[in-house]
Amino acid sequence: MVKRAMALCLSSFLVLGIGSAWGQEQYPDRQAAERLIAPIDSSIWLPDTFRISPDRKRVAYAAQIDDKQLVVLDGIDGRPFDGIMKGSLIFSWNSKRFAYIAKEGNKKIVVVDGAEEKPYDEVKTNPMFNPDCRKVVYVAQAGDKVCVVVDGKEGKLYDEILNTGGGKIVFDSADQIHYYARSGNSVVYVEEKIE
Repeated sequence: MVKRAMALCLSSFLVLGIGSAWGQEQYPDRQAAERLIAPIDSSIWLPDTFRISPDRKRVAYAAQIDDKQLVVLDGIDGRPFDGIMKGSLIFSWNSKRFAYIAKEGNKKIVVVDGAEEKPYDEVKTNPMFNPDCRKVVYVAQAGDKVCVVVDGKEGKLYDEILNTGGGKIVFDSADQIHYYARSGNSVVYVEEKIE
């Protein structure tokens, strides 16, 4: 780990130094300011997973080490899993919180701020932060039923949460959501307080 960190720092220094000199030679009439956000280990990262926080101060990406994948957040390795779900890495709008979906065996696990929630057969939506970024919401499947999970607490079980208008769950406020669900042959409109 220490060797990897030293190699990462050295490669960042070399890339920044060479990149700055190259940029000045190629475009002498252009001015650009660069600010290091975070070093990355390009030997293990999965580029299509790269995410930058809305405030442009934090970086997250998935990495492959042997047969495991993990999330690197702000230069710190997370726990290795069998897989990290592509497209699931998400920062809250205020950049303070972070979540993703991991795969362990045949189960999916939502990880929020480094803490693992209950494993499910499937996680049907990416985690979403409510408008004040205090709560995390997603749709999970256990067996043949699905439910809306808020901060690890399961809601009522349905046969399906319907995808209407491009989104499955809509935040009406920081403490209220609505969605459409199917239970048997009935479609219901659900309004739910998320306290």
